[in-house]
Amino acid sequence: MQQDISDEPFDPTYWGVPDWRVGGPSVVSWAWEFLRRNWDYRKFWQKEVLPFIDPATGRLRDDSNEVAKNKRAVENWIEGYPELQDIFLGLKLVPLPGVVERFGILSIADPRQSSSVVDFKLSGAHFYGGPVPPAVKKVFGDSLGSRMDLAKDEVAVVFDLRWPIDGQLEVAGLTLRMCQQEWGYDPPNRRGRPDKYEQYVRILDADDCGVDDDEIAGALFPRFDDGPQSVRNARRGAHKLRDGGYRSIAAQEFAARHLHPSC
Repeated sequence: MQQDISDEPFDPTYWGVPDWRVGGPSVVSWAWEFLRRNWDYRKFWQKEVLPFIDPATGRLRDDSNEVAKNKRAVENWIEGYPELQDIFLGLKLVPLPGVVERFGILSIADPRQSSSVVDFKLSGAHFYGGPVPPAVKKVFGDSLGSRMDLAKDEVAVVFDLRWPIDGQLEVAGLTLRMCQQEWGYDPPNRRGRPDKYEQYVRILDADDCGVDDDEIAGALFPRFDDGPQSVRNARRGAHKLRDGGYRSIAAQEFAARHLHPSC
């Protein structure tokens, strides 16, 4: 049964989240765990995907009343994606207009499934210049772009391969940080705190269930003198990651898988 996004109380079983008191099993992707707890993404899934798409197949619902009533809306919705009616990608769906900018993802996955696989848009995964070296293409695959049309929150930095990279990276890093400061961006700590991620998602799940800070503190900070304040401090970090900071985690996870496999 589909839970309406405005239903109360929150149904953790429907959304596939574990009991916040004990946590869950091993995690495939922390970036995905935070994104699937993002309520804008949950609303998007409920209102813009489920009425038209069968998540088990990735196909249009032939028997959907919504499709019958809004045939033209559906046609507009999938305009530019004719392959949508023929693909079979399980829980992984092709993107819709605006999804990349809204959520930083290149495919759509079911937020009710912890095991779902979603492709994140990785900043820096673009190549400009000569032919893409085979070793680079092997890592980034077809997602490696060569475009020069930049979004409003993107910048491009030119590197000269004839000279040492380290110094150029230092200058590029300084330039990018200055741009962030001037444009008012305040991203999460780039290093993240993986040791805190489970605690963060448990707080998010507890909040969704309407649990008060005293009870959360008793479960997560039993030895702290001011447990409720510790909950509030951790909640700020959890919100940053849920509301967009998961993109930094996705980049770190990508690097760990492909660039530093031994770490």
